[in-house]
Amino acid sequence: MKKDLTKQLLYEIIPIETVEKGSNIMTNEERAEQARMTLQYFRSIAANDDEVETLAIDLLADMLHLLEQEGVDYERVLRSAENHWRGERPSIL
Repeated sequence: MKKDLTKQLLYEIIPIETVEKGSNIMTNEERAEQARMTLQYFRSIAANDDEVETLAIDLLADMLHLLEQEGVDYERVLRSAENHWRGERPSIL
């Protein structure tokens, strides 16, 4: 039930066609814009500073609280997210 609600909320924030594209099709600019949209929404529902860094820190901390409540291994999630980020970055030779 909670996963369905999370998916529904995600589709309300980010258009379904964007979510369903998959990370292999999206550009890093599109990924960054998606994150910017998420931070803009987060700013609208949480009393927060307008600085991107502060918003990101608060959102990530809140996500860790959620993962803990859901019994999800947050360290694995963070490692996986960082691995995705590293894999999506352009190679520097």
